[in-house]
Amino acid sequence: MAATDPKRSTEGNTYPEKQVDRAHHLIEKCIDQYMDRDETAHRLEIQFRINPHLTRIVWDRLEEDNQEFFQNYYTRLALKRLIARINELLEQPPRAMDFPLVPGKALIV
Repeated sequence: MAATDPKRSTEGNTYPEKQVDRAHHLIEKCIDQYMDRDETAHRLEIQFRINPHLTRIVWDRLEEDNQEFFQNYYTRLALKRLIARINELLEQPPRAMDFPLVPGKALIV
């Protein structure tokens, strides 16, 4: 991914280059774990005390600089979530026996 411009200010805020580089590095680690922008901002705030605003600025710049990567990333992220949901449903006990095969007729047990 392309580097961000650490001297650039957004919405009146300027962040030191070291802070931007650290956020950039940690964002890439979160991307490796298929986290979305908000999950990343939350994790960086909780674990590393990085301002969520900075995380979102850096994420947005990465997204601007790497549009094709992020299009593919969001597709993979959606697929990962779909697979997780399917797995949750597969872990539930089958409920087919709870419903009559013919509407209006009770099952014979």
